[in-house]
Amino acid sequence: MQFPSFPFLGKFALLPIEIRLMIWGHLFSSLRIEPLKDGRHKENPLSILCTSHYLYDEISSHLFSNSAQHILLNPVYNEEEWMAIQLKSRTVDFEWTLRNREDAERHFHNFPHSKTMMKVHINSPDPTDPGQVVLLWQKSNALVDLLISLAQPIIYLTTTGPWRSEDAPTHWRNTNHFYDMGGLRETIRSSKYRPDYDIAMLPFIRLELWIEDPATNIPAISHEEFVSLYRRLMSLFDQTGIEIRLGRLLSVSQDTAVPQIENAIIDTNLFLETSLDELPGETASFLRRERFKNWFEDGTSWESPYETQLRDQLNICPWVIVNSDPWLYRSNRRYIVLIMLHHAIFENFMPIWIG
Repeated sequence: MQFPSFPFLGKFALLPIEIRLMIWGHLFSSLRIEPLKDGRHKENPLSILCTSHYLYDEISSHLFSNSAQHILLNPVYNEEEWMAIQLKSRTVDFEWTLRNREDAERHFHNFPHSKTMMKVHINSPDPTDPGQVVLLWQKSNALVDLLISLAQPIIYLTTTGPWRSEDAPTHWRNTNHFYDMGGLRETIRSSKYRPDYDIAMLPFIRLELWIEDPATNIPAISHEEFVSLYRRLMSLFDQTGIEIRLGRLLSVSQDTAVPQIENAIIDTNLFLETSLDELPGETASFLRRERFKNWFEDGTSWESPYETQLRDQLNICPWVIVNSDPWLYRSNRRYIVLIMLHHAIFENFMPIWIG
């Protein structure tokens, strides 16, 4: 039996393809016994993929055959784990632990997403720790930012854990209406109905438009495009009561779908940022610390990505402050606290610097 010649594979080209696949299979089986170490360790058996473009093509076709990339979004705050990613197929079972967004950016930039299917698993937050809802929102938005730059891979969203409320909240006068809308748990109470499930799913609507800025980068859509978009939006959310909830959340029509999606995202973001100021629980405390820590770009300038994002969002949707932060009172108070913390820390370190 004749086999094709691969001169650029060096001595590997002398081996029949079946033998080469047996070698790769042995390599992959050893990785299943000893899981792939993360980027902080130098040992990486898959570094062989970087040695040759031709070798990469041959190995990757076997490595990623019928594979799925599982992205795990956990609302529990953990400084050592921002996101976990698993690659599973009949030949491999790898797992990466990404410590922060920078690690995630490197992974999504280098990973061959077109060769595999992607599944995003979203765990439900603990209602006794409301800061987990905010953290889940932040992670979902950050993940969407990373996915938008990709060449539209196949993505599936799944949820795990309890999302429904066993009993209607006491502030609901019409309990039947609560269950008609899905009976979903609302950990952070709002003047609107903002279930944890909808907050977790809302950022992924941007993937249906597949652009970074829906308000400015997409023209008016046709009737056929709107029908297709609306059908996909409906499929994202929990189906019980979705017609009522989606109508309140977005009020989408063919003419207003795109700006309404942007408005809903900005409105939810400002609501959660404002709520975070006074939320109880361990996760909220960690997130407030992270917010002050990352307020400015570095320690030598007053450039603030946080303030820039807030200003840009208010320029697009100035009306959102009416419900969440009238007269920007909470935002101003947050800024004052930041300045006071800055001066308090500066004074504590002054004697050391002077000495």
